[in-house]
Amino acid sequence: MLASGVHIFSGLVQGLPRGTQVAYFIVAADSSGNLTTDPQSAPLQTLSFEYLPIVPGDGDSNGKVNVFDLIALIRVLGSTLTPTWEQSFALDLRHNGKIDIFDLIELLKLLSTNM
Repeated sequence: MLASGVHIFSGLVQGLPRGTQVAYFIVAADSSGNLTTDPQSAPLQTLSFEYLPIVPGDGDSNGKVNVFDLIALIRVLGSTLTPTWEQSFALDLRHNGKIDIFDLIELLKLLSTNM
């Protein structure tokens, strides 16, 4: 885990299959060697989250790419759907921070290879 700002830390968990349950706790030390944990009762108490990777093109977050994802992307382009963070990440197939007609083309390519 690396410091990425004041009281903000980040880490990368790689290579986990979809649906893997991960438990973690945090131990931090200052320059004097004083330790603290979060939660304070760690490791007796654990916090957990479920790792669910985002599938590129999966606009309805069901884990697969199909015609319903095409509908979701068209709705985003037509401003009838405000995408969640996960949908935005999945539908931004060109990874340029926006969903546009070029992402639609990429999704059509994905769909043609999945058929």
